[in-house]
Amino acid sequence: MQSQDNILEMKAIDKIFPGVKALDSVDFSVRKGEVHCLIGANGAGKSTLMKVLSDAYKQDGGEIIFDGEKLESNGTLERRKKGISVIYQELSLVNELDVGENVFINNYPRTKLGTIDWQLVYKNTQKIADQLNLDIDVRAKVSTLNIGQRQLTEIMKALACNAKLIVMDEPSSTLSKQEFEILLKVIKDLKAKGITIIYISHHLEELFIVGDRIT
Repeated sequence: MQSQDNILEMKAIDKIFPGVKALDSVDFSVRKGEVHCLIGANGAGKSTLMKVLSDAYKQDGGEIIFDGEKLESNGTLERRKKGISVIYQELSLVNELDVGENVFINNYPRTKLGTIDWQLVYKNTQKIADQLNLDIDVRAKVSTLNIGQRQLTEIMKALACNAKLIVMDEPSSTLSKQEFEILLKVIKDLKAKGITIIYISHHLEELFIVGDRIT
């Protein structure tokens, strides 16, 4: 039974690759609305655990309970629909598309005729940007953005899918000090909206600035 405070409980998770047991009966839980920092040395299994959470990897044992529901393995798109978004270090944006196109890429609003409602795409993207107080051109090609703006586009993409939980995997590793300050503010705004964040980092000083709790 899931604790009422927890939005996520991963219980006794195993993941085996040929010759390696990457995850050995791992328990991990996250409370609703917190920023939970996940730390560990390179190769400790942090990213593997998050790939199991997103269903990019299928676990070899254990169970995942999210928002009161036991999750079955039905692919990453299904997990996104449940409200789980993972932003990996290798961002999954399409450089040739603009910000709005990327934000709604698997989720385009349609007109009554069934065609993509481009007006609504840009209107809704702008709305998300405004909610986060972001100064970003929603029609700019992703290839023209700096790394901080690309990170923020990924966060907007998660919000467009109505994410309840956003995983940020080493988000600050390529950011300037100024971009990191913007990211901190966005994390604070997301938390104020009741969105839960798992923040993975190996910069210990960051964890005390960002997180409510550390595993």
